[in-house]
Amino acid sequence: MKLLGMSMESEKVPKGKQYMISTRENSEYKWQNEPGIIGALEVPSQPGLNLQEEYIQRTIEGKKEAFAAALRVWEHWKLRDEFIRACENVPKETCCCGLVPDDDSTMKSMIPALNKGWMKAVNERLSKDGKDFHLDSFVWNWHNAVGKSETNVLMIRFHEGNVEPSSWGLNHDR
Repeated sequence: MKLLGMSMESEKVPKGKQYMISTRENSEYKWQNEPGIIGALEVPSQPGLNLQEEYIQRTIEGKKEAFAAALRVWEHWKLRDEFIRACENVPKETCCCGLVPDDDSTMKSMIPALNKGWMKAVNERLSKDGKDFHLDSFVWNWHNAVGKSETNVLMIRFHEGNVEPSSWGLNHDR
């Protein structure tokens, strides 16, 4: 069965202890799990959130040209600088009686604020200028077998212009 160009066929679930933990490799689908995504920028988030470092480009097979065009607009409009300012304006979460910054909680609370505020405003500007894509923010996460129990990565997802992100303002961590 096919829906929106995606196969909905059953897939065998691997069994065994090595498959009981989600990892970066086996959870790659999470950030791609919405129709119309053409690519994403991964914000360096490990060991801590670093908005200033170079972002990692994540492409989707068959969407490289559309993603490259969207990235040209991203760079020309200096949206990275705006994104950094928007993130820095979101209050930081802390733990240990407010003494230690908690980047994982900050990222999770940042998503609704970014999607309702900065992303929405940028998407309105993109639409008015006739650009064929929209943005949203997303927390990609997986569980770890050792060390920290969960890894969270902040991402900026790029959607085709004809597919609106489905749930503005909702927490996009899955």
